[in-house]
Amino acid sequence: MNLYSLEQLQTKLTNNLDAVYVLCGDEPWQLTTASNVITKHYAEFTNTASMVVTPGFNWQQLLDLKNNLGLFTQKQLIKLTITNDKLDKVGRDILTQWATSPPSATILIITITHYLSRALQSSKWFAAITNGHLTFIAKQLAIAKMPSWIKTQCNKLNINISHDAITTLIKFTTGNLLATSQTISKLAMLQQDVDVATIHEIVADSAQFSIFDFINSSPNNTSRILTKLQATKVEPTLVLWAIVQEIRKEKLFKLLPLAQRIDLIIKGVLPGDAWQNLLQLHLSRGKYATA
Repeated sequence: MNLYSLEQLQTKLTNNLDAVYVLCGDEPWQLTTASNVITKHYAEFTNTASMVVTPGFNWQQLLDLKNNLGLFTQKQLIKLTITNDKLDKVGRDILTQWATSPPSATILIITITHYLSRALQSSKWFAAITNGHLTFIAKQLAIAKMPSWIKTQCNKLNINISHDAITTLIKFTTGNLLATSQTISKLAMLQQDVDVATIHEIVADSAQFSIFDFINSSPNNTSRILTKLQATKVEPTLVLWAIVQEIRKEKLFKLLPLAQRIDLIIKGVLPGDAWQNLLQLHLSRGKYATA
């Protein structure tokens, strides 16, 4: 069953328990939140493990968790993050078998952190893991729906925010839910009414350069501008979002795997320097765009 909102997911969790959950799409905030919602629902599954599938992943690690369960008879929750839609045969077979006949006392959350291509949706292994299991699809939120979404998030944190402040926040984050959510968390710490001036104080911080300066910068200025953005505490997720938007416009899809890796670095799932990788991604974009 395909679900397209967190509200739907929470309702289904109340009425339907499953052994395999599939989270997919290219909107990171919704993917992360959905995973957290499921994890909280299964709070009694105290034995947890997280794995990230990258090229060369050792699938035996996943099988070991499955086989060791019988030795300790513990409930376990496994989070499996897949960064590439082209799995090797071993991986495809293991996930297909797992989804068809899930082990007892085990919850598997499969998160696919990229756009749902036609090739992925038509693949046999994807059909197998989604057949009969709850599948949450995280789609980009339309800009027109952002004001309502921001208002809802602010209400949850008892933040009184003006309409103009919401409009200003949307302009700054350009629809990036993760960056917007992080900014709202900062606003909550102020414990005061939020107006346009407050938004500028929190997110602009009188930065000498903007993200748009970075996106349009020449190779000679790129590193200097990015260093300034980092120094002024601009969220790296927002920089990544802006680059990916340009990558999609320019149809440089071969750069998306690197963007997905940077996203995981920012989240702390993978090791690495997010800012250095952002620099590499932007320079690669310029290289391929002029090739």
